Amino acid sequence: MATRVKPRLTCKNSSRFFAWLVAHDYLTFDAKLDKLLDWKRGLSTDMLNGSGDVSPADFGDLEAPDGGNAFGNELLGADDIRFMDPDAFEALCALLWSKRGYPRTIKTPRSGDGGVDVVAIKGAEGVVIQCKSSSVEGRELGWEAVKDVAAGVGAYAQRHPGVTFSMVAATNQRFNGTARQQAEILRVELVDGDDLESLLAKHPVKRGELERFLLANWMVA
Repeated sequence: MATRVKPRLTCKNSSRFFAWLVAHDYLTFDAKLDKLLDWKRGLSTDMLNGSGDVSPADFGDLEAPDGGNAFGNELLGADDIRFMDPDAFEALCALLWSKRGYPRTIKTPRSGDGGVDVVAIKGAEGVVIQCKSSSVEGRELGWEAVKDVAAGVGAYAQRHPGVTFSMVAATNQRFNGTARQQAEILRVELVDGDDLESLLAKHPVKRGELERFLLANWMVA
């Protein structure tokens, strides 16, 4: 049986889409991310142009209609964090851990992730992260993220023998008292919105970096 070769998506056949996005300056950052995500989801269901070979590097030199780069150079701030949708929030966490010195940082697939959204590995040290976002500012989340990452860490430890994983539950808002109590019992580090602001101060992230990451593969960790 002949093997069908999936065509690789490149900047050339995606430039019209991005030119449209950049030309519409009235789009907010969140709206632009939504457009990017919708576009990628469409690709993932396209039998001829699946997104399996797309990486951030494919879009790094994409130009806007005015000749500049199509991706924003503005730094993410507190307001961006507080209102991120789940995909963008997971990508942000992956980027931050990458900037913290984990050269292999992977955002897991949308389904079948085993309760883990991000896997970060640095030599024999690893981190598994479960991300829970909310657009309701100040909301206190329960311990679901703690439970998920504690249940999922074993599978990733088996896939990566020799790597010792710590566990993180992250939210763009806050965790309630039950979550803090269970996290202490299960030895899960909690990272909330305030912690993320501190991390961004130490490891700045440009909007364009996040946009490019959202176009990259969902990979098997």
